[in-house]
Amino acid sequence: MLGHNVNMVVRMAKKSTYEISHQEVPKSYAKNVDFEEAFKKILKALSDHIEDKKYNKALKDFILLIQLANGMRISEAIEAAKKIIEDGIMELQMESLKHGDVRVVRVPPQVPRVWISKLRRVSEYPSRNAVIMYCKRTFGVNTHALRHAFITYMAKRGVPPQLIARITGHKKLDMILRYTSKAKAEDIHRKILEDLG
Repeated sequence: MLGHNVNMVVRMAKKSTYEISHQEVPKSYAKNVDFEEAFKKILKALSDHIEDKKYNKALKDFILLIQLANGMRISEAIEAAKKIIEDGIMELQMESLKHGDVRVVRVPPQVPRVWISKLRRVSEYPSRNAVIMYCKRTFGVNTHALRHAFITYMAKRGVPPQLIARITGHKKLDMILRYTSKAKAEDIHRKILEDLG
């Protein structure tokens, strides 16, 4: 009986190689995630899964990378990935599923075109729920955290909220302003403390 409990604890403590560091966001199901770390880990997972010919996992990695790199909703990222893979393109114009606005979706230049062609070997695209569960299991965060990471990253780089809203397909600025003002406030606070030293 003791051996069974030890095995259970070991399995629960085991982390994914690709787990992304995060902080809980009070009163939200989102998590604060560093955009650059998330990008590197998802790209690494995609590379490893392509190399190991695990194309079903690689497809989910690709969808998550598209979501992160474009600040998209997960359902939009799945649709964009389908079009990118089927048409063999690196950039497309796509209608937002929520508001119908047209936006440009780009494949990061770090993704070789040959990887996209290998993803055509997958016979069926995953459901939204399958991608959400994969993201939690593999990267330790929910998919919304990736969209939030993109918005926060853009804000920290000084991109105006109106442009972030245009890129991410937000119709109203209030959510963008909440993300961007929090990111700027954190940066200002950090800078003040660093300047003391």
